Amino acid sequence: MQIIFYKCHSGDAKYEVVLFEQANRIGGVWNYPAGCEENLEQDPASPFYSRMYKNMRTNLPTDLMCWKAFRFHKEVGLMTM
Repeated sequence: MQIIFYKCHSGDAKYEVVLFEQANRIGGVWNYPAGCEENLEQDPASPFYSRMYKNMRTNLPTDLMCWKAFRFHKEVGLMTM
């Protein structure tokens, strides 16, 4: 995704980027729509369906969890092990 972002915003006219998203909002599995805690739908067609959950933690390095050009703010309060 970082290379797509770079190519879209670098002014490099050699590339035409086309993205496809099955859902009606971008984000893939990282999309956590407002209201999904109140509407715990199991139907993947539901606008509230998400594989994410509030306060989810991963075991991935922070650098893999953010965009290179858009690092996490210090206020996010990342937990270190």
